[in-house]
Amino acid sequence: MTLEAWIAMGCVAGIVVFGSLYRRASTRIWYRDWDGDGVSARSVCGGLSLIFLVVLLALGVRWLG
Repeated sequence: MTLEAWIAMGCVAGIVVFGSLYRRASTRIWYRDWDGDGVSARSVCGGLSLIFLVVLLALGVRWLG
């Protein structure tokens, strides 16, 4: 298997894991950032699943040529 295939499988696994954790994660705010927005476990899981999705989409575009 190529490196890109391993990255794609890792992205799919990351989307599944963090996507399922997003629904169960706590909304209790850990701290406030500079803009005053609250950072919680749910926002971290959502951000990580979004990053994995963007990487997977970029790989898909690269494969399609």
